Amino acid sequence: MLDEALTSLSADPDLVEFGQYFFEYYVKNVKSWAYCYRLHAGLNTNMHIERMHKTLKYIYLQGKSVQRLDKAIHAIMRFLRDKLFDRLIVLNKCKLTSKLKDLRKRHKTRPSMSVSIVQTTEGWNICSQNNDEMYAVTQINIVCQCLLKCENCQACIHQYSCTGLDSSVRWNVCKHIHYICHFNKDKSFLLCQRDNELDIHELSSEKDVIVDELGRRYSPIRIGMNDRTEALKLKLNAMVDTLNSEEEIQAFVKNFASVKPTIDAIRLHNAEIPPLPHNKEIIPVNKKIIPQRHLFSTKKKTSNAARR
Repeated sequence: MLDEALTSLSADPDLVEFGQYFFEYYVKNVKSWAYCYRLHAGLNTNMHIERMHKTLKYIYLQGKSVQRLDKAIHAIMRFLRDKLFDRLIVLNKCKLTSKLKDLRKRHKTRPSMSVSIVQTTEGWNICSQNNDEMYAVTQINIVCQCLLKCENCQACIHQYSCTGLDSSVRWNVCKHIHYICHFNKDKSFLLCQRDNELDIHELSSEKDVIVDELGRRYSPIRIGMNDRTEALKLKLNAMVDTLNSEEEIQAFVKNFASVKPTIDAIRLHNAEIPPLPHNKEIIPVNKKIIPQRHLFSTKKKTSNAARR
């Protein structure tokens, strides 16, 4: 394909000069710009560099030829400052970037897929919907704290890689990665459900019996503070062990979050209550209170004769 492009450029008289420029600066440096040599690079350097050069040249340098080094450095520093402020504005406004938009769009196309998956030692092989091509999905990093993450799949662009164009060239979470995340989530849920179906009911019923027996045999008046604390621990542990979904955990955490501030407020209130004064002095009802001291000026006043 490259040879055909060079031949067509050489055959056209209007494009001969461009063909020589293309051969000199691009054909000899194929590994620097061809996507087949820059897979999973994650950045389209050509357009970003051209945009930065034009912004510096026509906005910060006002289209003038600057020969002084200090002015050029000052323009670059102002350019970096404005870029940092633009990034802060985007983060505070919660504006969706193009990568996040594409990521959520690929997640929406995932339910329409119905393909076969083959698990290998390095990852997963997933078939294409349109042709017989196979895509290889590999898990790279297990724990990552970046913001380019799919909230439903709980996966970011650094955790998985795929041989498709969206992942290898555009550096985004493609629909194949979304499908693999959904497949692993369903698989782990089924395995956990099978393992816990037999013993979860026995464990919860046993702890419920213990808690009920403690509550029936010992009333709050008879048992001491330590016994009530132990009974409360058993009851809370039994409730936590019966949680089966993320919604139940979030509801439990939300309701339990207000317990600690309430206890702290009770402790603070009990600590700040002063003891009642024991004053045995009998004061008449019609006695006047002691007047508050008035503030007066200590500056010496001048007489009218002195002013004259």
